[in-house]
Amino acid sequence: MIRSQNLQVAGVTLALLFAGCHAKRSIETRQQSPLTPVAQEVQRRGYHAKESLIIEPTSWEISTFRVRSKRSFSFRADQPQPGTRDYFCRFLLFEETYDSAADARYRLAHLHLRSPDDDAQVNEYDRIMRSGFRVGNQVYFLQTDAIIFWDEVQRFAKELFSATPGAEVACAISNPNKRLERPRRERASLVSYVGRAAQA
Repeated sequence: MIRSQNLQVAGVTLALLFAGCHAKRSIETRQQSPLTPVAQEVQRRGYHAKESLIIEPTSWEISTFRVRSKRSFSFRADQPQPGTRDYFCRFLLFEETYDSAADARYRLAHLHLRSPDDDAQVNEYDRIMRSGFRVGNQVYFLQTDAIIFWDEVQRFAKELFSATPGAEVACAISNPNKRLERPRRERASLVSYVGRAAQA
């Protein structure tokens, strides 16, 4: 009887330790982050940060793009959209760091690629509404989950691109209902890629 109770206690203890380790890993993959210079620039231009996180890259992101670090900043406009009283533009700013400019360039060219780590909402909708640029070995892109904000996000991406020293390449698509074709070349300005619906 005593042995049975000891086994039960040991089992509960192991379960609690496992749960604690799992919770610790979950916390470690999403740590609070100070605003980076580009995120600070966004804030200076009429948006406030609601959340600022360091995110651990997934194994797919590492193997596919060689991403080394990743940050996510959630922004909301200080003022409502023109002609509305309660529609405040919102978007995520992602900042990803790579080993080289070539890796960053490759990532930007495949900004709309489906990810096995994302849910259906992101893969079928959010990933289409992305616009970004590259500075050296870093990629910055804005992403929204609401089509009502997409025009503003594209406009602001151009503004942020122009205001960021060393920004060389940007990628966007102008129609969220169409999927991205592989770009044939880079341009040193904000460009749009609109392609035929392709199988992922």
